[in-house]
Amino acid sequence: RLARGRNMSSSSPSPSPSSPSSSSSIANHVIDHKDTNSSSTPATLPSSSSSSSASSSSPSSSSSDPYNNNNSNNKRASVEFSHATLELRFSCYQLMNLAYFGKCNAQVYVLMKDVHSNKYNEIGKTEIISSSDCPQFLTPIRIQYDFTRSQQLKISVVNACKPGGVLSEQDLIGDVLCTVPEIARFMAITRQIKHIAYKEPGVLRVIAEEIQQQDDSGRMTVTFTGSNLDKKDFFGKSDPYFLLSRLQHDSTFSPIYKSEVIKRTLDPHWRPFSMDLQTICNGDYTRPIKFECLDWNISGKPSFIGEATFNFHELQSNITFPLLNSSLSLKKSSYTNSGTITSLTEMSRDLRYTFLDYLRGGCSISLLVGIDFTNAWDAAVHDDDKDNNNSISSSGGGGGVTDGKHTDTNNNTNETIQALRSVCQILNEYDDDKKISLFGIGMRQLDDRKASSSGVGDDGVIPLGEGMLSEVVGVDGVVKAYRDATKNWRPAPIVKLSPLIRHVNEICSSVSVSQDRHGGDALS
Repeated sequence: RLARGRNMSSSSPSPSPSSPSSSSSIANHVIDHKDTNSSSTPATLPSSSSSSSASSSSPSSSSSDPYNNNNSNNKRASVEFSHATLELRFSCYQLMNLAYFGKCNAQVYVLMKDVHSNKYNEIGKTEIISSSDCPQFLTPIRIQYDFTRSQQLKISVVNACKPGGVLSEQDLIGDVLCTVPEIARFMAITRQIKHIAYKEPGVLRVIAEEIQQQDDSGRMTVTFTGSNLDKKDFFGKSDPYFLLSRLQHDSTFSPIYKSEVIKRTLDPHWRPFSMDLQTICNGDYTRPIKFECLDWNISGKPSFIGEATFNFHELQSNITFPLLNSSLSLKKSSYTNSGTITSLTEMSRDLRYTFLDYLRGGCSISLLVGIDFTNAWDAAVHDDDKDNNNSISSSGGGGGVTDGKHTDTNNNTNETIQALRSVCQILNEYDDDKKISLFGIGMRQLDDRKASSSGVGDDGVIPLGEGMLSEVVGVDGVVKAYRDATKNWRPAPIVKLSPLIRHVNEICSSVSVSQDRHGGDALS
């Protein structure tokens, strides 16, 4: 279709302004069509560089920034067709009761089949919901979706008789077998739970949503207080708690947070809770959020007090909203509400800086290298074994380091030199002065079986460069200093890495790099 549109536009001398006249305009039309139905499609088409309004109809892109940034429309989404993160949420209906007393303690285990071993491995599990045959689980399971691989899932529903235990320790209600592509295609599936010993153990529903990757994220801390709630207990008042749910693409609400129960009150003040924006709305700041206030009962079946619906923008404005109970409004003509709820919201921004952001911000980087000349667990056993030539820790007959990894072959290179060049050539590109601090550990002088105290102390850290920072110039300087060390030193029987880490930390704490380019504070 795109090719045909391109040919038609090239053959038409004067296309009308309302019709697509080039491949980019056709692409824009296709992208807009996809974005308007983004709730039912797992991925959208990436916009071309010539498109300026490709994502204008997307609900997530049209929503304003919660931090009042007006440049959200200038951000261009990056779409990966082969990899995506899917968030799965689970609910069950008509579960079979395997508990001896009361109803079962339902829990869901998610396992993925390994293509090599042909076995199912656990990738996550939900929380336990007690005394309910229709549980809606709060804990989501995130999986990496790769359409190039066969990803088979086994979703096991159990009666959790041993909380915190593995799947084999629980009472199995039944399993649901499906694939990740099947879930990704429909984004919601409902399956009958199956068990060889039970006829109809129950029904499982899985709702999937792709996690939107954002340049920055934030956390929201909310405090809810209630006032003048309806009395639900025959003796006493009410035992209120609330449940927050967000709207899914199939027009159902999935729970994302459940509060604690406050006993015997009509004016509850619940504990503050924090939640990231991705969990609340997944980048869509106009997404409906439902607040349900319920009265806890010892039987496990709560009494409904009232509900309200709002979105993230309204929530962060510290609103007061009434709780409505539709059944009471039909029975009582004088009904107004079942109480009011007040929210107090605080926002905190969590910027996710990349490595390039640090470079552009003027961060000065210095490379420090430490070389381990021994293998402690081998040296302790084979310290006197002159013929052992399989380990870094073995010593040569009368000279320095002569093992397979440290000995030059044809006076050219060895495994250690190859590793040094491979790593240092990449990291040294980001070093400001190209001077590398070089140290050795696990070394001792040829005529002494104890680690040398030269330069640093008795911690076994040997400076292999010059000056206070033990610096050499460039990668060639690292290789030359290493070769000189192999001629004058031999491996020590033991090696400790912690002294080297402490020594590097002391260097970083004492050296202050000024960010003159941006006039910022000094960075240690």
